[in-house]
Amino acid sequence: MIIFCWHSLRYQLKKPLLCACLGAMALLLCWSLFHTAQAWNDYVSQHRQWDQAQRHLWEGQGELNPHSAAHHGLYAFKTWQPLSLLEPGLHAYLGSAVFLEAHHQNVGRFSPAQDQLRLSEVSVFTPAALFQHAVPLVVILLGYGLISDLRSQGTLQFLMAQQLSRSQLFMSQVLVLYALLLIMLFPVGSYALVLLMRSGAESSVWHSVLFAASYFFYWGLFIHLTLLASAYFKQSRQALWLMFSFWMVNGFALPRSLMLQQNLPAYSVLETQIRRDIDVLPDWSARTIQEEQRLRKRYHLGSQAPLPVNLEAEVLKASEKEETAVYNRHMQALNMQYQKQLDTYYRWRYTVPFLALQQVSQGVSQSDFAAHTQFLDAAEAYRQAFVLHLNEALSKQTAEATFSYTADSQLWRSIPSFRSPQQVSAERIAQWVMSGGTLMLWWLLSFGVIQIYKSRYGVLS
Repeated sequence: MIIFCWHSLRYQLKKPLLCACLGAMALLLCWSLFHTAQAWNDYVSQHRQWDQAQRHLWEGQGELNPHSAAHHGLYAFKTWQPLSLLEPGLHAYLGSAVFLEAHHQNVGRFSPAQDQLRLSEVSVFTPAALFQHAVPLVVILLGYGLISDLRSQGTLQFLMAQQLSRSQLFMSQVLVLYALLLIMLFPVGSYALVLLMRSGAESSVWHSVLFAASYFFYWGLFIHLTLLASAYFKQSRQALWLMFSFWMVNGFALPRSLMLQQNLPAYSVLETQIRRDIDVLPDWSARTIQEEQRLRKRYHLGSQAPLPVNLEAEVLKASEKEETAVYNRHMQALNMQYQKQLDTYYRWRYTVPFLALQQVSQGVSQSDFAAHTQFLDAAEAYRQAFVLHLNEALSKQTAEATFSYTADSQLWRSIPSFRSPQQVSAERIAQWVMSGGTLMLWWLLSFGVIQIYKSRYGVLS
């Protein structure tokens, strides 16, 4: 069987059209890798420059009131992981940075999609998009006639006369299709490995292994189904139409229809709700009276005794706390609604293999919505910490000097730089493993169907 498999592979590689298809696909994948690698390197370089420039401006802003500095704010920049070279995911749409300021909680800004022309969305192919759609299509085109052509051309009886069983013939074609896929992807994988090593960033090995294994199972599923269709139908065009229909439904029709069913809220509506809730909070004078009563009760002071703390600074901290609570309540509700809808969307991964692949692909590259939410949560925690730190500096001053006091660079340098979160929660890891396991089960199930078909129907009847 190995000898026949080798000769069959050589025969396939002698076909000019097949070699042209493999070469064109490999070049397209390499071009896509080069394009996304440039975008990744540009972002990392700009991220470093922006971070350094912002730090320089922050520490060199001179003498300024701390609360005014909190209003001037800072930017928190998202870190892209090395696997984003292969799977940019939602990076282009969710924003690359968030502006941090007192009394406000903002969402992501500077999404690359905003800076592109409308037509560029058609011309840009990410490696992950090609891996998910173009490679399975190439597998179908390579394999839909491998077995049915043997039957229609009358070659089957001649091969069986060479003491090859029907099962051996079938499995040799499976190996041939895997070999053709490996030949096409070997230069692409080598180039991707070089790019990842040259990125200079550390990437988790098991993330990369899970990423590669998920795509292997996905492509293997198409190999098995394509050859099963080719063996079942007597005409190759019937197998082609069946597999093309499956490719369309699995990769486009069902995912798009499921996403269109999601009722995503508009952020403008959220802003209106937040502003309405903030407007009903106590105003400055009422908050001052409430805070003074609270402090006098805390320190057991009478109505005429002087307060041992700066009342104005305490009111600033109280107002910041109340407004932050309003933002947190609405933002958490929004994120929960988004996550609930995404969970509903990905729940179909058990019946739509593409959804399982998409979830694990974007997850391990940390370019999904959950990674963006984690970044926003870390940025918000950093915002609350540095605003509180600046307001604490006012608490050490007298009430009369609250807004006239100016701090120097020593206070600005005491604010640490923001670092984008790198840790991944156990819940997210479990989702990735579940999606990867689902793809493996699909692959094993298709391989099991091959074995049943071989033993029960003689494969090439």
